[in-house]
Amino acid sequence: MQVNEEIMYRVFEKCEIQIEGQTISKELLLKTFGNFLTQTIAKRDHNIGLVMHTGSLCFDVVLITYATILNLISNKAETGNMVNSFSDGDTILYGQQKKCRYIFKGFIDGSEIGREKGEKLIKLVQGEGFDTYLPEKCWRYIEPYNGDSVRMDGRGIRKKMPRRDEFYVDVLGFKKEDIPSILDTSCVIVAQREHADYLVKNISFGFNKKKIGLLELVTASYFTEEDEYRYSGNTGKNEPTLKFTAKVSVARRLLLSGRGNRHLGLIVLGEDSISRGYFELPELINRKSLQYVYICSSMDSDLGLELTADVEQIETFACTKEFLLENTTYEKVENNHYITELVTQVNTIIDKNNELVIIEKNGIGSDVIHEFKKNILEIKRKEYSTEGKDNFIMLAHSLMKLFVTAPFPMDRFSVAEERGLIEVDSPEKKILQLRRLAEDFPENLRNNALVVVEVLERILIEEISTNGKYEWLRKFLYNHLGKRVAIVVPKAYYVTLIKGTGLFSEYLFRNKDFVTANRFDSSKKYDCVIVLGDYEGKAFNVFRCNAAATIISVIYESEKAGYYFKNKIFHNRINRLNRKSTIILSNQDEDEIITTEEENAKGFEKEIEDYIANVDLSYMGSIYKSDSGYEGAMNTDIVAVVIFDDDTKAYLSRNYKGYVLEEATGIVKEVGVQELCEGDSIIFTKNNDDTKDIVSSILAKLFIDGKFDSNTEEKYRKANLWKRALVEFMHSNGHTARKVVDLMLKDGAGVHEQTILHWLDEDSYTVGPRDVDSIRHIGNITGVEELKESPEDIFEACRDIRSIRRKILDRVGTAIFDKLSGRTPQRGNYMESIYEKIDTLAEIKRVERIAKVETAVPMWMANRPILI
Repeated sequence: MQVNEEIMYRVFEKCEIQIEGQTISKELLLKTFGNFLTQTIAKRDHNIGLVMHTGSLCFDVVLITYATILNLISNKAETGNMVNSFSDGDTILYGQQKKCRYIFKGFIDGSEIGREKGEKLIKLVQGEGFDTYLPEKCWRYIEPYNGDSVRMDGRGIRKKMPRRDEFYVDVLGFKKEDIPSILDTSCVIVAQREHADYLVKNISFGFNKKKIGLLELVTASYFTEEDEYRYSGNTGKNEPTLKFTAKVSVARRLLLSGRGNRHLGLIVLGEDSISRGYFELPELINRKSLQYVYICSSMDSDLGLELTADVEQIETFACTKEFLLENTTYEKVENNHYITELVTQVNTIIDKNNELVIIEKNGIGSDVIHEFKKNILEIKRKEYSTEGKDNFIMLAHSLMKLFVTAPFPMDRFSVAEERGLIEVDSPEKKILQLRRLAEDFPENLRNNALVVVEVLERILIEEISTNGKYEWLRKFLYNHLGKRVAIVVPKAYYVTLIKGTGLFSEYLFRNKDFVTANRFDSSKKYDCVIVLGDYEGKAFNVFRCNAAATIISVIYESEKAGYYFKNKIFHNRINRLNRKSTIILSNQDEDEIITTEEENAKGFEKEIEDYIANVDLSYMGSIYKSDSGYEGAMNTDIVAVVIFDDDTKAYLSRNYKGYVLEEATGIVKEVGVQELCEGDSIIFTKNNDDTKDIVSSILAKLFIDGKFDSNTEEKYRKANLWKRALVEFMHSNGHTARKVVDLMLKDGAGVHEQTILHWLDEDSYTVGPRDVDSIRHIGNITGVEELKESPEDIFEACRDIRSIRRKILDRVGTAIFDKLSGRTPQRGNYMESIYEKIDTLAEIKRVERIAKVETAVPMWMANRPILI
């Protein structure tokens, strides 16, 4: 192990790490990070590292380059062993620079062709009369070929650059004859597709005034559940050295495979990757066969720290303020975009100031909140269980959260309703509903319930035309014109009420981003970030946020205890990271003591939220029992129940993808069920018997109404043919989905069975298979001649329709945004047609809560809003 550490130090003394040709490895912080990796990547037989960085791409780049070098110096594949594994008739690649395909014809003695007896030669054939004999010194230029081409030439094969040999000799210290043609080591990297693409295409090494790209040194592929996508450079289609995937489940499959290369390690990049694989990662982290595991994300995220909390021997690199003060300098060694961004992030963390503004005038006092909490808890804890009690507690708690967090007067709801902006019950209607529920309670509960209603009525009267947070925000916007500011709100519809109901002049919003705490983008940088209450979300915590050096929390007196509780938790978290730091720090603070009042503030929220979560789950169970017993009922597995603010619900299946609207910008994003967040605004098709997918619905409507030209109409027909044929074949023959999978695989389809099952899922909206052969195999088993005879035409039609779907998705967001803003699109284009159909086809549902489940419901209930 010690040898590897010495070699790693030596290697990185001889080369520079570059991204897009820009050197980044000379900066003190990144050199310190490199030293951390060198010391920990081979410290023990099994090494686990936690990296919490500034948010700079540079840390991912350095980590990938270190993993790459470790693969190169850990390789044990010898040329002799490789060529001895070939069989007579195998296709191989050979060539010192430009490689060509040859047929391997075994070994011969030199005497057979008039050369020295005892000289061992390899015979290669490339067509009649084109025999090649290779002495042993040339065997290292041979590579296995695992492709499908039968051409015996070099078409499609990139020229090998001599820089690879030079890097091995000058940087790694190899003798030229020992340079391997392939490697027997790999590492698995969990990263989002775009991020992986960017890294492999732009990372390079500088040495001796030369540059070599990552893909000139090693091979790399991106893996999905169904396919492998090879990056350029892997001409022999051999097992890649760097294996990227977005899913931990795929990473697990790769690591557990007993075939092929030795897997040295696992790297998980970014909060999204950690979040999506949170429950699968512990098994892989503790997999002793891996030399290293690195969990890498920015300081904004706590997931990596939580995930590794129970790991006894963990190496930690955390960019806390204390760490940065000891391991950075004020002067840049290299002047480029990446280093400038890094320095800005470092300075933000060091200089960050959390300001607290406590609103006293027009605010909600602690005594009011105390009275509310006391009575809600008495109702909750009394031995009386009815749906009415559950609804009362949930509605009252939700309404109080609105009053405490709203930066707008309550009369804005009626204005928004008049303008057709949102369909959310006003606070007045909710209080009437609470009073009706309270009247049905027994006397020992009714008194508590009426006190709760009276408290809420008093607050409503005070907040009907103004409130403290609205007044503070109005003054701030007027005094900070043009400043780049993020304003964090708990729910997306707050943005519509703030911007669409006449509260503010439009010019006040220049350079102002309104965003929910669950959709905050920490990669964006601001002059200031404002959070209008003591709340946090999946993507935002007021103390962990490093998107600006100034973070302002605007709270009422009643929110102080919760704010101080979170502040102390954050302070103690930083102390914990500093104590765990592999690189010893000289200055460390004492932990702060959390007071009883602060504990109680947290305790109330937890008790009520746990209660509401249990209500959601128990209600889910009762619905399932009452609706799943019909004779012949078809059930669908679901993984989440979403409760909307109008009391409708949606039971979502694993393959569901939702369209989330950013109400501040009109941008629509397609997200999986696991990525949905509380506060999101989801676009659904209004209930009908046709479809639950808004894009498919609009596409079908445009087709039916004759909005497409004849060419596009024909493409639409062809793009729908393959799935219709497959599903009809399954139903008409009485086959199960599994039987269709077996028939497809038996016919030679080169896709994973999970892919075919996804195609057969009528709730999924795959536009088309990603390869021509799959369409041909569908034609073979269904007997549809067009699919068998013209799969290329079907494939092209799917590609064109996929492009049209993307355009529609963009325009759906724009059309809804225009509707909310009172704008009218130009006539005579797709936009006008979509705009006209938004009212009749689309509805926006705003997520109040999400409950994770594993159960089944009747198919008619799945993936649509329903009121039960």
